[in-house]
Amino acid sequence: MKAYRVDPRYTTGLDHDSAVLTLDRPLSQKPVRVARQGTRRCTATATLLGFGRTGSDGPGTHLKQAVLTLAPPASCDPYTSPGDSPLLKVCGLPRTGTTDSVCKGDSGGPLVVGGVLIGVVSTGNKYCDTQHPVSVFTRATDVPAELLSW
Repeated sequence: MKAYRVDPRYTTGLDHDSAVLTLDRPLSQKPVRVARQGTRRCTATATLLGFGRTGSDGPGTHLKQAVLTLAPPASCDPYTSPGDSPLLKVCGLPRTGTTDSVCKGDSGGPLVVGGVLIGVVSTGNKYCDTQHPVSVFTRATDVPAELLSW
C-alpha cells in the first residue's frame, strides 16, 4: 500500500465509515465502478465479497461471496440505530434458508450489484453466529468524491 485517506467526516460512530487506499502496484483483477450520487439501482439483492471468518474458525484464507437481501438500516438492529439514514447506510439480510452475513475479517469489503460497488462493509455479525446474521454497509454514494479522485 502506498497511501490511505479516511473520510474526514468520520468520528467514533459508524457514520461515514470509509477510506480509500492507494496501492503501490496495479491488481490483476478488473476494478468495479463506484456508485455515485444519483445512481439508482432497483434491486432486492447484492453480492458481498470477503475474506472474513465463517464461524469460530481462524482468519479467512479464501475469498468468499454471499448474496444478501437489501433492506433499510433499521432492519439491521442491533447494529444500527433507529435514526440511521438510508442515505448513509445499507442493511444486508440473509436470504431465506441461509444465515449468510459479514463476519470478522470482512470489514472494508465490497457490496456489489451488476459490477457496481454500492457499499463497503462497516459492521454486523461480530460473532459469526445465527443470533444476529445482519450486515451493515457504508453506502458508496456517501464516500466523498475528493477521496475517490485523490
